[in-house]
Amino acid sequence: MKADFSIMRNYNLRRRPGRNKRLGLWAPDELGFSGAKADLYAREVVLADFDEPGDNDVLRKIFADFEKGSVAIDPSKLDMRWIS
Repeated sequence: MKADFSIMRNYNLRRRPGRNKRLGLWAPDELGFSGAKADLYAREVVLADFDEPGDNDVLRKIFADFEKGSVAIDPSKLDMRWIS
C-alpha cells in the first residue's frame, strides 16, 4: 500500500507542471494576451503552484487574473481545462 502511494505521488508530481502549463497556455487567449506576454503568463501559472501545496494556488491565480481582466469564466469550463 505504501509503495502504491509513493508511485501515485511521484506520478502526480511529474504530471502537475505539464497540466499547469496547459492551463497557462489556455488562459492568455481568454485574457487577450499573445506572444511574449502569453508565454510569460504561462510561466507565471506554473510558478504559482509553488506558493502552497495543492492546486488552490494555481486556481486562485487564474480566477483573480480573470476577475482583474473583467473576463467572465465559467468554473466548469476551467475545470475541464484543468482535468484535460
